[in-house]
Amino acid sequence: MQIVLGLDADGLAAPATTTGAAAEAGGLVTGPAGLLRMLESLLGLALPPVPTVRRLARWRAKLAAADGPARFWHRSFATDPFATARLLLDWRDTLVEAGWTPTVLGPDAPARLLDLAAAERAAPSLPPGETDRLRRAINALRDDPPPTPVVTRLRLLDPPDLLPPGLRALIAALAAHGADVIEEPAPDGAALGDLGTVQGMLAGLREARVAEDGSFVLLEAETEGAAAELVADLLAAAPDPGGWTIVTTRPTGLLDAALRRRHLPRLGRDARSPLRGILQVLPLALAVRWRPFDARRLLELLQLPRSPIPREVRHKLLRLLPETPGRGSSAWRTAIEDGLAECRERLTAEDPSRAASRMDEATAAVATWLEAPLADPDHGLPTDEFLIACNGVARWAQRQAAADVPLAAVLAAHALTLAEAARETGLPALPRLDLERLLDTILAEGEADPEAPAEAAPWTVATAPGAVWASMPRLLWWGFDEPALPQMLPWSAEEQQALRAAGCLPWPPEAALATDSLAWRRPIMAARRGAVLVAIRPAGTEAHPLAHELAPLLEPYPGLRLRAEALLVSAAPVLAGVALPRAAAIPAMLPSARGTWQAGTPISVRRDTDSATAIESLLGCPFGWTMQYRAGLSPGRFASIAEEERLIGL
Repeated sequence: MQIVLGLDADGLAAPATTTGAAAEAGGLVTGPAGLLRMLESLLGLALPPVPTVRRLARWRAKLAAADGPARFWHRSFATDPFATARLLLDWRDTLVEAGWTPTVLGPDAPARLLDLAAAERAAPSLPPGETDRLRRAINALRDDPPPTPVVTRLRLLDPPDLLPPGLRALIAALAAHGADVIEEPAPDGAALGDLGTVQGMLAGLREARVAEDGSFVLLEAETEGAAAELVADLLAAAPDPGGWTIVTTRPTGLLDAALRRRHLPRLGRDARSPLRGILQVLPLALAVRWRPFDARRLLELLQLPRSPIPREVRHKLLRLLPETPGRGSSAWRTAIEDGLAECRERLTAEDPSRAASRMDEATAAVATWLEAPLADPDHGLPTDEFLIACNGVARWAQRQAAADVPLAAVLAAHALTLAEAARETGLPALPRLDLERLLDTILAEGEADPEAPAEAAPWTVATAPGAVWASMPRLLWWGFDEPALPQMLPWSAEEQQALRAAGCLPWPPEAALATDSLAWRRPIMAARRGAVLVAIRPAGTEAHPLAHELAPLLEPYPGLRLRAEALLVSAAPVLAGVALPRAAAIPAMLPSARGTWQAGTPISVRRDTDSATAIESLLGCPFGWTMQYRAGLSPGRFASIAEEERLIGL
């Protein structure tokens, strides 16, 4: 098997195959995670991935077992155990990736490294993460290799000496097992015009001849909407849309909306949200289990488009809570009883054979979310009750998933995973802070919009600049913004020296920054005929490092650096040499003014009772009065609870 390996190629790469063809067998373009999954499958090491929240819960238990007044994490752990565990788990995984084990350093090692080794040795065992799986694959290739090479050729997009230590060790193991490892040459678009000048400058040449021919443009925008409109116009008007490679380093939600208005396909790289759609049920369902009772959180749970509480009970409580924002009153109990009675009538009418079982589900939901005792935030929610709550959400979500509700299956998996993590902490009760840390961890990655997937398009899409590894006609970089930069190592000079001596020093930030710098250049150097870099920069935000590097070229020539807001209102805008379509708007004539409108049917203004507000509406706008008091129309609104001052009384 032939593999093209790049640090940024775990998403979409350009080209997506090793040959540049639409599809291939026996080849793969991937990043470190994809390479590891493939090797695990070939070596018989594949296991289901362990959710991060479960590893965090187990690591917290290990820290608690190894804790003591002398441990460097002791005071932080006493204040916020899960936040401390999350940070130290990241440190531990980084060390393991570099080859660290609890016994690799001697007893004279720095204290913090010895403390981490003690936590690693403490019970219970830690489920393997990606770095553990990486080391397991390296050991398998070294100690028990298969009879034939699993990879015949490995083409590296990044310099081998700058790669993370764990990946370098894996590449060395593959080379020892017969893989031909070569460094892929950087793409060279060999462009002419302004783009060629920019490529020469990035290659170290300082002579610049700029013609402002549109082959290179940095489009800067204060707002994402302005940039999206112009980019959509450009793709709609471009004579060769198939010649574009689009690098998306920021969400494309607004750009996708602009593309759809022009009948073009979506890129589908929308932002991932932890509270998308039905996923909001889990945090809200747990937020109503604490003292003091939070009526506002319950209102949010009741007003979700889909809620585990029966609809009739929801409607009763939505009318009650704004006036009586408490729990357990006679009005509260009456609302629940009346709602359950109406629910029974509806279920019996819909399906008498299943009415009893569905009514049991409705009653159980009411008991779980509306009648269960509230827990003290400091003492915590008993773990047994927490497991019941999570399983209740999971069962409800599974029924929703059976009805094809988007993301319901994801919600069910989150709830079950959260229950497993709570069980693995070994705690009899979970304080509110700990529970919220677990919830944040499981929701951290978020979910993409299931209603806005990517669509087939003539252009090519890459999800990172380093994933572009071959020449292409034209580049569009959506999100040429300030990137996330590597963080400094958390280890002191003494600790780094000890790790270096043991051969397990983590990836230094200067090496990570060097690979980033090469990756940023790669798509610009690969373009042959044109490049458009789109930077959304509100006031006060920093520019991309490459923009600073190109500043001597950009500042004197305004044709290379365009403002989206100015171009958007231009009568004849040109972007990257393409005239964007514009047409004069013909305003529609307003209806002529009329003092009186005659209704076809007489409408009586007589009512048994009236308020001052109704009379004011009748005199001020008879049409509005008619729609509200005769047609029964009123503005929709969310149920809300007044602020504390109004609840106390004015």
